[in-house]
Amino acid sequence: MLTVERAAAAKIFLETYFNEKLSSGPDPRNLRLRLIEADLYKQGLLNGRLAPSRLEAVRAHFYHRESEHLRETRVMKVRSIKALVALKGSPESCLVNDYEVIKILGKGSFGVVRLVREKKAPSQQVYAMKVIRKSAMLRTSQEGHLRAERDFLVASEGSRW
Repeated sequence: MLTVERAAAAKIFLETYFNEKLSSGPDPRNLRLRLIEADLYKQGLLNGRLAPSRLEAVRAHFYHRESEHLRETRVMKVRSIKALVALKGSPESCLVNDYEVIKILGKGSFGVVRLVREKKAPSQQVYAMKVIRKSAMLRTSQEGHLRAERDFLVASEGSRW
């Protein structure tokens, strides 16, 4: 069953990777850059009302936030790959171990939603974590629904997932 899960994960990874590469739409990073430039223009900052050094500071802050976002994305990808490569039952195979469960919010046919807090993070921010049994999803050919849910969450404004 582990081989089936790995094959499904590889399929999803490859589909996502090539869909991103082959999509005809503009790059999300360029869209965000255009949005901030348009916002600066609308506020009249590009019309000489603000010193060029301040404009560069705003742009530098934008690029810093973009770098942080890319770094977080890379970390999530590496953790996902480690989870796929690790042996089943080992501590590395489950990212759930990185979180402290506060409360169970709900149970469904394929998994459970928990209210969690990151163990190593100094912040007290809480998250909702959905833990899904992949074997049950694959057995009933429901990976399309999971994929659609993931795409919806990723498309949400302000999402870092």
